[in-house]
Parts: sequence; structure tokens; C-alpha cells
Amino acid sequence: MRQSSLVTLAEKYLQCLNDVLSRLRKYEKKYGMPTEEFIKKWKSGKIPEPEDHDTLVDFMNWEEDYELFQEITRKLRDIIESQRGA
Repeated sequence: MRQSSLVTLAEKYLQCLNDVLSRLRKYEKKYGMPTEEFIKKWKSGKIPEPEDHDTLVDFMNWEEDYELFQEITRKLRDIIESQRGA
């Protein structure tokens, strides 16, 4: 892939990452815990599935945004790694 195409792609990923981080911070503030702590407790069952529909939707979206954060971070790392050998 050409350098200019990689830069454009990286810029798009960075914008996406910024949007995702903004949403993650919103959940952290609303529920009073860091994302990593929430994910660990949520996946291990230490946070039970909430009965309130809106809270459940928030928790599911929070988990999805965390997974998206990880995916975008991996893609950016791949772009950086591909340029180290170029």
C-alpha cells in the first residue's frame, strides 16, 4: 500500500479511535469505574445483568466499544509495524 494511502487510513482510524474513546469516557464517568475494570467484572459475572433496559443497553454498548477500541488499536499498530520495515 502506498504511503499516502496508509496515512489516510491511519487518520481515519485515529478519528474513529477518538470517537470510541469519547464514548468509553462517558460510560466510565456515568458508572464510576474504568473500562478495563468494567470489562473484567462484566465478563466474569461480578456485575450481574441489569434489570433496567437502558443500563443493559449501556453495558452492551460499553463492551462493544471496548472491543472496537482494541480492534482499531491493533489496526493502527499493524500500520506502524508495516512502515518499520519499509
